[in-house]
Amino acid sequence: MRRLEEISLSLPEAERVDIEAWDGHPTFRVRGKNFVFCNLEATSLTVKLSKEEAEAVVATEPGASAAGYGLGRHGWVALDIGTDVSEEKWSQLEEWIYTSFTLVAPKRLARITPTRRGIVMTTPETSPATAKPGMPPWAKKAIGIAVMAVVLVIAYFILAAFLPRWWAQRIASLANGSFSAGIAWGLLFGLVCTLVPLIFFRAVWQVRKRKHARIMQITALALGVIFALPNLLSLTVVLGNNNAAHAGERILDVDGPGFRGASVVGAVLGVALFLGLVALGYMYKKRGKDLDKMRGELKQHEPQSKGEAPAPEI
Repeated sequence: MRRLEEISLSLPEAERVDIEAWDGHPTFRVRGKNFVFCNLEATSLTVKLSKEEAEAVVATEPGASAAGYGLGRHGWVALDIGTDVSEEKWSQLEEWIYTSFTLVAPKRLARITPTRRGIVMTTPETSPATAKPGMPPWAKKAIGIAVMAVVLVIAYFILAAFLPRWWAQRIASLANGSFSAGIAWGLLFGLVCTLVPLIFFRAVWQVRKRKHARIMQITALALGVIFALPNLLSLTVVLGNNNAAHAGERILDVDGPGFRGASVVGAVLGVALFLGLVALGYMYKKRGKDLDKMRGELKQHEPQSKGEAPAPEI
């Protein structure tokens, strides 16, 4: 047990926990996740390996078998090591324990390379043996950010000279000089292109704890920005101070009357409708929790068997 404990606890933030439900059998875990199970005599242990490696170990290693139910997904392997373990065997066990640790530990801890027997642990980023010549990572990141900022500034000036006039012409072709059509299109764009983006932006927060949340968040954010583009383009006409923005204002005054004011009204209605939907969702969720609580209380007061009266409350 001492040798096994020494290997397991040499890993970053690893700790030993003796599980009472399993007659005090020790386990080693990191951040609440187990990576080694063993019996009290340390003659058998269970580790997690990749599926391919686990299949190979079970097929070739004497005393190895697939772990039983209750230890998670594929890859857990039970190993009977006995009491007389050679140094070569300990080296192999140490490698398997480290593999199990890297599969369950957070990425920041899994990247740390443990080197025991008195050598200080180093990370791959700072290890002298793996250091690569050239600029440090922070310098490359700073250069990348600077280049991206320059590209965005150039793109802004190019688009600012084109988009306001182009957008005003599109609205003018829709309204065709009609005051009622300008108001209708303004209300439609203002309402839809405010309400829908807010719903997508709220979804970014709501899905944060789901599986594959990052993909869903990026998708919702991208869709929200796309639906908000019409309102953003209208803002370039209203708030812009360059020639293209002034030209767009004149076009809307003549061929899209009422569009700008109606867009503001539609945006306000979109925000109000969004807040109403949020309030209704909160009330619906609260009502569901209250109903679950009431069902639980009623279940506690139900008779234990048919025809049996509930016990009096004390």
